[in-house]
Amino acid sequence: MNVNRSMAAQALQKMATTEDGQIVLAWLTARFGYTRRSTKDGPNGIEFNEGQRSVMIELGTLLDADVLRLKEIEEHDLAKREAMASFRTP
Repeated sequence: MNVNRSMAAQALQKMATTEDGQIVLAWLTARFGYTRRSTKDGPNGIEFNEGQRSVMIELGTLLDADVLRLKEIEEHDLAKREAMASFRTP
C-alpha cells in the first residue's frame, strides 16, 4: 500500500477520536516524549531519544494538520516531480 502524508494524517485523526486511539497516543507521549528534551543515556543516547521525540512531533503535526491542504501540497509536489522528470535525459 502506497501511503502519503495526507492519508496518514486522516487515519491518525480518525484513530484519535476513539478511546483506544487516545490511550495509545497518551502512552506514546508518556513513553517517548513530546515536550521534554532528551537526556544522555549512553553513547548516542541524545540522538536516539531525539529521533523518538521527532516521531512524536510529527504525529502531533499530523493530528493538527488540515488534510485537504496536505493533499494540495502533495499534488503540487507530484506535478513538480513529474515535470522535472520530463526534462531528464534517458
